[in-house]
Amino acid sequence: MALDENRNTDRLPKWAAELIVGLKRERDHALKEQADSINAQTYSTVWYDVRTGAAYVRRYIQTDSVTFQVGDVEVSVQVIQRCGQPAPGLEINAGCEDLVVLPRAANMVTVRAEP
Repeated sequence: MALDENRNTDRLPKWAAELIVGLKRERDHALKEQADSINAQTYSTVWYDVRTGAAYVRRYIQTDSVTFQVGDVEVSVQVIQRCGQPAPGLEINAGCEDLVVLPRAANMVTVRAEP
């Protein structure tokens, strides 16, 4: 949406009107650059969502494995597709820590590492 550069600026001092016009142009350019950057991402099976205002923007990670560190515990999660299995799965590795799998619902579990 293009902004009317003269709207509500005709009664302002010239320097203020020029400043507002410049800020509007910078904002429009930044929004276009952001949209181009997001749209140029390469699809991947691993992503995270970032909240930007009222919407979420998906950011793709070009890998099949991510590691989370919480305190001193590192937990690696890898997407796996084994031969003969109809659906992919997750392989979760917590190094030397024990993993506890807690059923939460028919389609959800909590995985917790315990020393």
